[in-house]
Amino acid sequence: MVYLLENLRAYEFSSLEESSYFLLNLFLKAKKLKLNIALAGGSTPMHLYSLMSKYDFPNFRFFLTDERYVENTHKDSNYFNVSKFLKVEPIYKTGDILKDCAVFSDTIEKHPIHIALFGIGEDGHSASIFPDKKIPHRCKNTLISQSKDHNRISLSEEAIANVCQIIFFVSKTKKDIVYKLLTKKDTIANEFIKTYHKKPILIFDGFSIIL
Repeated sequence: MVYLLENLRAYEFSSLEESSYFLLNLFLKAKKLKLNIALAGGSTPMHLYSLMSKYDFPNFRFFLTDERYVENTHKDSNYFNVSKFLKVEPIYKTGDILKDCAVFSDTIEKHPIHIALFGIGEDGHSASIFPDKKIPHRCKNTLISQSKDHNRISLSEEAIANVCQIIFFVSKTKKDIVYKLLTKKDTIANEFIKTYHKKPILIFDGFSIIL
C-alpha cells in the first residue's frame, strides 16, 4: 500500500523482509549512479544490509548517519554492526570526539549525502538528535549529542536538510512512534521534514496506519 501524504510518501508492507527487499531493489536500480549513502544503525535495517551484501555497489560510498562514540569493535558501535555487511566509513577514528566531529563534518562537506536512511527511536529521536536537544558541540555538518548511554556524533540538521532523498525505515515494533509521527507530528523526524525541500519516504511494515 502506498500513501501519498501531505509531507511524506509512505509505503506499507506486511513484513520486514518485504520492506527490506523493496529498499534493496531501489538501491539495485540506482547502482550505476555515483551516490553517497548514509546508513542508520539499529536492528531494523540489518536485514536490508545483509541482503545488500550479496551484491556489488562499486559506485556507492557508504557513511553512517550517526555513531555512539565508542571504539569500532564495541558491540554498541553502528560501524561494528553495519560493517559486517557493507564497507562503511567509520566516524570514530582518533579517540578525540571534538576532532572526529570536525573530521566527519569535513568529510560530508566533500561528499554530500544523496540518500540517507534513518530510523526513529521509541522516544522520537532520529540520527542521534534527541528530543531533549542536549547538543554540547556543533560543526557545520555534524554535531555531538548526549544520550543516557554514550556521547554520540551525528549528521547535523543542516546536513540532513541538504540530503537529496531522506528515507525513514521502521518496523512493526515502532507502531506507536509512527502513529505519533503521522498524527501528533512532534518527533525529531517531523523537524527534519519541516526543513526538507521535498517529500521524504517512510517505509514501514506489519501494521496499518490509521489517519
